[in-house]
Amino acid sequence: MQRFFRRQCQAKKRTMRPLLLSLSLLTFAACSKHSAPSSDPKNSIIGQWLLVKAVGGFPGSTIYPPKDSVCLLSLNSDSTWQTRTNAKTTGSGTFQFIFSPGGPADPLPMLVFTPPHLYSEYTVSGDTLVIHDPCCDLYVKTYVRSSSGQ
Repeated sequence: MQRFFRRQCQAKKRTMRPLLLSLSLLTFAACSKHSAPSSDPKNSIIGQWLLVKAVGGFPGSTIYPPKDSVCLLSLNSDSTWQTRTNAKTTGSGTFQFIFSPGGPADPLPMLVFTPPHLYSEYTVSGDTLVIHDPCCDLYVKTYVRSSSGQ
C-alpha cells in the first residue's frame, strides 16, 4: 500500500513540475518592463499644435474647425499656454505636468491648465497630441504639430 502511494506521489510530481515550470514561464513572459515617465515630459509636448477635431459632448458629436479657420494651442517651455484662432488670442495661462495613478506601474500623464484649473489627461504619438478633458461631457481634442507659428 505504501508503494502505491509513493508511486502516485511520484507521478503527480512528474506532472506538476512541467506544469509549474510552464506557469512560471508564462507569468515571467507576461510581465513587461515599464519605463519610468520621462524626467521631463515637456520635451514631447512643447510647441505649436493645430486643432484637427474635437469629439464628445452629450450628443457625442465630432466638431471640425472651419476650413478657413486656424485654431492653435501653444505650449511654451516657460509653462505658459495660449490658444489662438486666426491669430487672435482666445485664451492664455499657465500649465503644469502631473502624473495621476493609472495603475500600479503606469501613471497617467496629465496637464493642469490654469485658468480654469482644468486637469486633462494627454497622449503624444509622433506629431499627434490628444487631450482628454475630464468634464462630464468628455471632450477629446486632437491636435497635430504645427510647423509654423501662424
